[in-house]
Amino acid sequence: MHRFLALAVFVVGCGPQSDLAQSRGRLVTSRPALKPNVMVLFDRSGSMLLPVEPSDPNCPSGCGNSASNTCPTTCPTRLSEAKRALGDFFAHSSASARVGLTLFPTDNLCGPPTNVQVELPPSAASDDDLSALEATAFAANEAVQAVVPSGGTPTAAALHFVGTLPSLRNTNDGRDEYVVLITDGLPNCNDAHNDQLCSIASPTPQQLAACACTTSTCSGALCSKGCADTSNAREGIAQLSVGFGIRTVVIGLGQEVSIDVSEFDRLADGAEFGAMRVRKSTELTAALDAAMKEITPTTCSFRMSQLPANGDQLVGFLDGARFDPSLMTIKSNGDWVTLDPSLCAAGQRLDFRIEGPTP
Repeated sequence: MHRFLALAVFVVGCGPQSDLAQSRGRLVTSRPALKPNVMVLFDRSGSMLLPVEPSDPNCPSGCGNSASNTCPTTCPTRLSEAKRALGDFFAHSSASARVGLTLFPTDNLCGPPTNVQVELPPSAASDDDLSALEATAFAANEAVQAVVPSGGTPTAAALHFVGTLPSLRNTNDGRDEYVVLITDGLPNCNDAHNDQLCSIASPTPQQLAACACTTSTCSGALCSKGCADTSNAREGIAQLSVGFGIRTVVIGLGQEVSIDVSEFDRLADGAEFGAMRVRKSTELTAALDAAMKEITPTTCSFRMSQLPANGDQLVGFLDGARFDPSLMTIKSNGDWVTLDPSLCAAGQRLDFRIEGPTP
């Protein structure tokens, strides 16, 4: 014996009616998946002035190592590549997501963010009204294009800050919440680093290795701030996920993330897709596109008010006929299902039910 719980009914167009709604069990309505909130957390540290390819003949040796020695416009820098890719990203983001922007650091050293540059669209803004979504995306792009790099990389503090934003911690809006961290190096800026070198006159090789200095020197004012703070940043990602249901996408831009592969992978250990390492604007564009395809609903995605513990128990019907389950993908970390486009033609009726043994 099996019981059938009518889980959801969604009508696409005005197709023939089905008697599935009359099945025993509680009928629960589904609706198209809402666009997610995506806060872009962008690293504007001084190293963003460096070339993406130091060996590029258009990049003079040593250019970008300070604000007074910037690279020529013919030399692609981390910042110029990021601005190019994010310009394209924000131009098209409103079709699939609600975006905002937070920059870090906020000064020429290690200032953590205390406010967002561009807040997410108002919670009352409809997904169908693109004007509000486009306005915030436009403002975010303007802010990115105006970025002047400076300071270190207080990633842990920046992650903690975005975790305090009410717009990302709204559990009643029916949206998935994401932070997209774009950074060009390992985190640092921890004044209380466990392996700081502040009281050590002549550090041993083991002490230097434990600090994992991210700057040219980890002495003086940088005796603690300069040490890699990967573990705290990783804990920040975990706290966003476990504490608030906010998932993080980590994209590393530049040479350091290719050299420090193991350290950068450790940083993104709890991130949504692990670490994505890129160098050029085309690679960053591709990484952003790939992330958005994974985290944003399509026109054939539906948010369910209930999902079974066993995904095999969820079955779908098209105009009363059960369809192949391989045409339906359940998002295990969300509350919605994505269907093959062939099932979403106008004039057809879609029903979802839970099948299970009778208690």
